[in-house]
Amino acid sequence: MRDTELREQITKVCEANYRVYGARKIWCELNRQGHAVARSHRRTPDARTRHHRSGPR
Repeated sequence: MRDTELREQITKVCEANYRVYGARKIWCELNRQGHAVARSHRRTPDARTRHHRSGPR
């Protein structure tokens, strides 16, 4: 599955589940639907735009 197709599928799963599914559940759901997805591709579409705090919490 190509990255663009995968991104569309991830977005569909996210929106179908009110964007409450995390990466693990999205990965499980895609595999349940028959899409062979590697664990390295299980990041949510928003993960690339999130900013992480640096330093201790």
